[in-house]
Amino acid sequence: MLVPSNLTELLERFRQALRHQYEHRGVVVAPAHLIETYPEMRRSYRAVERTRYRQQREQLRALVDLGSLRLDPDETERLLANIALVARFWLAEYRTTHYRHAIDEVIDHYLALIAGLLDPYASESGAAELTPYLAAMIKIPDGEP
Repeated sequence: MLVPSNLTELLERFRQALRHQYEHRGVVVAPAHLIETYPEMRRSYRAVERTRYRQQREQLRALVDLGSLRLDPDETERLLANIALVARFWLAEYRTTHYRHAIDEVIDHYLALIAGLLDPYASESGAAELTPYLAAMIKIPDGEP
């Protein structure tokens, strides 16, 4: 696994993952139902999940070592859990709330959410990398149905 050299590279990897999820959304939208229905899939999903957490933990540690982030082990675990929540359920929210927007704009919105999760832990140089991502949140206008 290649570790990112900066926060921009990490967020661009998330962009690729979100794009991939969107392109295969038929499987991604219903993981809870599939995992409940098929016990073998539950075991496989857990194994993939453990690998994903390990890789993401290593990526965050590398960014700490590079000086982009300041995280202790407990903060790392909370951050990973919050990022997983966004990454796991963004498609459901997209389908209910942001369906009127182009998918690239929606992906930018969820990258803004992930950047917002990283922001409190960013060093000065890391925060500068997050700035362009943070501006991409989709505003829900008052009175929109």
